[in-house]
Amino acid sequence: MSEFKEKIRNIEPKTLFIILFVALITVLFFLHSFFIRALLVILVVVSAHFVKRFKIKKIGLELVCFTAVLIGAEYGPILGGIIGAVLVSIHFLVSGSIGVYCLWNIPIYGLVGFIAGIYVPTSDNILSFGIAMTLMINGNNIFFTLLKSPNFIFSYLPFSITNIIINIGLFYFLGI
Repeated sequence: MSEFKEKIRNIEPKTLFIILFVALITVLFFLHSFFIRALLVILVVVSAHFVKRFKIKKIGLELVCFTAVLIGAEYGPILGGIIGAVLVSIHFLVSGSIGVYCLWNIPIYGLVGFIAGIYVPTSDNILSFGIAMTLMINGNNIFFTLLKSPNFIFSYLPFSITNIIINIGLFYFLGI
């Protein structure tokens, strides 16, 4: 068993990204509206690359919450949860944002997709639902940042504020 763990630890981030991306595209290929969902996944990767390339990690640019909510609402809680967790993992790998915060971010994005699959927001309430999920993610992140790394909270707040603004815009203009 420890040999298996060692092999997993030795996987390069680029290889892991490719594996996760291919698996995600394969799942989306078999879903009804493949092209729209695949485009969202590609945009998640492009936005993460943009964050890394232009060194704008303090700006809350991520499309994972929006994508997880839409996929969870359309395909159910299991797939919504998987997509949320996998996409935020890909976002972290591509943007080079690996840190202790991944421990609480990956589960919360999975939870967002899962909740969207249970609650199934409609065009009438997608904005309020999206705002609630965005606030849940950011509240969770602020809580754990204060708990685990309180001296980083002021570095995190600009990300959180801009993330809330960006996600409100996404849900307002592009929601279901």
